[in-house]
Amino acid sequence: MKDTSVMERAGHSVINPDAAQTYTLMTVAGDRPGTVDRIINILRRRRANMQTMTIARDAQADQIRVTITVNDTEVGKAYLIEQLRKIVDVQSVEEISATQVVSRELALVNVASTAETTRDILEVGNLFGAHTVDITPDSIVLEITGSSDKVSACIEQLQPFGIREIARSGQVTLARESGAE
Repeated sequence: MKDTSVMERAGHSVINPDAAQTYTLMTVAGDRPGTVDRIINILRRRRANMQTMTIARDAQADQIRVTITVNDTEVGKAYLIEQLRKIVDVQSVEEISATQVVSRELALVNVASTAETTRDILEVGNLFGAHTVDITPDSIVLEITGSSDKVSACIEQLQPFGIREIARSGQVTLARESGAE
C-alpha cells in the first residue's frame, strides 16, 4: 500500500529522509537584472530544501556565481539542474562533490562578555583561529573562517557565554584544479 502521508506533485521535492543527500551546485550566469530572481524562483517552485546559497561576481565582470547547497534525492537534484539550465542567462550548472571543491564559510559572532569572561572568550576564539573584530566593555565580535563544521563547533563552544547575534555567509566554493600533467 502506498504511503499517502506526503502528497506528490510533479517537479517538486518529496524527500524521504533516508534517500536525501546534500549536493553542492555551482551555477555561472550572466550578471543581468532578474537573473538571480529567476534562479530563486526555480528553487522556490521546486520547494528545494536549500542549506546555503551564496551569490558573488565571478572572475569575469559580466558573470555571477551562485553556489547552492541543497538536500534532496538524486532524482530531485537532476530535475533541479535540468530546470536551472533552461534559464536563458545561466551559462553552466555543475554538481560538485566535497572532494572536488575547496569550501569555506565565514561567520561573525557577537558574544556577550564581562571583565571575567573576556579572556575565556578570546581563548575559545584562538582555539578555532578566529579573529577579534570588535571589543566593547560588554561584547566581543569574532570572525570565524573555515569549514561549516569548524564554524558550527566554534559557535557551540561560545554558546555558554551568551551569543547575542550571528551572521553566517554560507559556503563559498571553488572547484579544485585537476593538477598539472
